[in-house]
Order: sequence, then structure tokens, then C-alpha cells
Amino acid sequence: MRVPTDFPQTEPILTLVQQVIQALESKIHDGSLQPGDRLPAERVLGEQLGVSRTVVRGAVADMTARGLLESTPGGGYVVRVPTAESLSHSITYMLRGSQKGLTYPHIHSVRCVLEIEIAGLAAQNRTLGDLASMQQWLAVMATEAAPTEAYCAADVAFHRSLAVATQNPLFVVLLDAIAEILIEVRRSGMALLSSIERGMSFHQEIFDAIQRGDSETARAVMEAHLEDSDKIQQQVAEILT
Repeated sequence: MRVPTDFPQTEPILTLVQQVIQALESKIHDGSLQPGDRLPAERVLGEQLGVSRTVVRGAVADMTARGLLESTPGGGYVVRVPTAESLSHSITYMLRGSQKGLTYPHIHSVRCVLEIEIAGLAAQNRTLGDLASMQQWLAVMATEAAPTEAYCAADVAFHRSLAVATQNPLFVVLLDAIAEILIEVRRSGMALLSSIERGMSFHQEIFDAIQRGDSETARAVMEAHLEDSDKIQQQVAEILT
């Protein structure tokens, strides 16, 4: 029996899906569709846009995955606006899905790009509330003073409080997206007990510089802190090999 080789190309269907996505996104952007608004049924939406229900279904699935739409218990979909938390989760899932190719040097490079600038901006823009939050996490780390999960979480939370202090929510989103991975990095560093004392010292210096509003010193100390963290990871790798 002859096997046909002239299967129809799927690109036109993909293009239609993309056109529907663009049409719906445009209505969200211009305010025609507001958060909480319910989309018409697949059949009705397909008739309005001149496409099949299959195309509508593909567009809706894409937008739901990206947090622009949400399925409802009674059926159908409503418009929603992605929150900073949902965006961070999406990036986290993406990183988890590609973790085989994700290495410690990748994470360290990203931290150097983000956190040095975060420290400098935090010194410029911090509020009294931000300083109180930083002190809170420093106190937790000092109380734990041991290789515990609470210490690792407080360490990451301290760095997050610096991102909050920049008054730029995108820094918070980006740090939150790699928070789980950063906790794993801290856990591995616990193999060297001296890393706790060194980390506490750097954190206190960073806080002092931010409290003074000294951006230059805050950046310099954060850079030294990240360099020290990198050395710790290299030492841990040598211990484990």
C-alpha cells in the first residue's frame, strides 16, 4: 500500500492561531477586554474571528499557559492579568524544564549582572521599611548561625529585600524566578561551615553601605560577596570529587 508523502503543511494553522492570539491580546491591551471578562464560547469566538474552533482552542491554550486567560469551574475562560508571582513561577518552570543544560556558572553570571546593580540601587532608593526588612533577615541568619534550611531561606530573603528596595519590581520578579535554585546553591555551600561566618560579614557590610546610602560601596561589597560565594562553590566541588 502506497504511503502518501504530500501531507498538508501545518504552518497556515499555526499562523491562524498566532493571529487569534494577537487579536485577543490587542483587545486586552486597549482595554476592550478587562480582567474578569469572560470570553465568548469557542464557536461564537471562532465565528467572530472567521476561524475554526480548533484554532480558537489553540490560541486559548497558549494564552492560558502564559497567564493571560484562566479557565473557570463552570466552563469557559476569563481574562486575567499576570501577576509578578505568576511571571516568576513561569520563569522558574522554564528553568526547571531546561535544568540539564543549566549549570552553576550560568546562575553565578546572572547573579553578578543583577545583584551588584541591585545593591547600588537599593542604597539610592531604600526606605525605612526596606531597611527594617533587611535587618529582620539579618537577625534570623544570626539566630540560626548554623547550616539549616531556615538560614538558607533567610539568606535568599535578605537578597530579595535588596531587590525590593530598588523600587523596581522587575528585579524582584527576576530574583524570585531563581529563588529555589539560589537556595540549592546555599545548601551546597553549607558543606563549608566557614561560609556562614563569611556570608554574615558580607551581608552586614552590604546593609551598612545601603543604610548610609553609599551606592559605590554597596556594589563593591556585593561584588566581593559574589566572588567569595563562587570560591566556596569551587571548594565544595573539589570536596565532592
